[in-house]
Amino acid sequence: MGPHSKAINAFNNAKVYFASPDSVSKSLLGIRVFNNGVAFKQVAIQLGGPLLLIPAETTVFNLPLKSTIWYHDLNMHYESVHVKKQLGEVKEGEWVAPPATIQLPQGFYASITEACLIKYPGMALQSNGQGGLALRLANEQPTSYPYKLRYSAEDTLRLQKPAAFKGMIATPWRVIMIGKDLNSLVNNDIVTNLNPAPDVKLFPNGLQTEWIKPGRAVWKYLNGGGDGTLE
Repeated sequence: MGPHSKAINAFNNAKVYFASPDSVSKSLLGIRVFNNGVAFKQVAIQLGGPLLLIPAETTVFNLPLKSTIWYHDLNMHYESVHVKKQLGEVKEGEWVAPPATIQLPQGFYASITEACLIKYPGMALQSNGQGGLALRLANEQPTSYPYKLRYSAEDTLRLQKPAAFKGMIATPWRVIMIGKDLNSLVNNDIVTNLNPAPDVKLFPNGLQTEWIKPGRAVWKYLNGGGDGTLE
């Protein structure tokens, strides 16, 4: 498991265009099919008028109930402890933080996540109790304990208000990676391939850019916690 020397970016691409009956907006569904997964994204374009675009999605990933899933909820943000369950045991309303890793009844593995998250709320998944994982945006998600611990109640309420966009709105890529085993998931290049290349202004020589220096990351938890100040 771990790093591999050669990344592969080969896929079939399709674009499906839609127009609204009132000609106020048009939209695009982009689809990419790889040998080891699939991804899709939506783009909505406002053609005129003062209306703002509010992000909302109704995507549901439907999976066999006898699948095995490894996941954790949103309470401790990304620091929660993973649990292993049969998908049919995951109750309606339970939260699943991405990536959700699943072993299907046929034996192979899948992982659901997102890529190219730019100017858009991050996703989480919520069980519908019937093998479906519904995509929920940030304003629909419960606030994590670490966030509530650090910020005011007013700021927490602010998170429940969706952002509004004018002109164009593009979702991140919704990604389903597949593989015969966990090693193939770890070495899957789809998320990397769907993200834009590093900004050449910041990384003129890529990984060889002079200012990139490997080293330890120091955090206050390593020294008993502290009071959160720079001192």
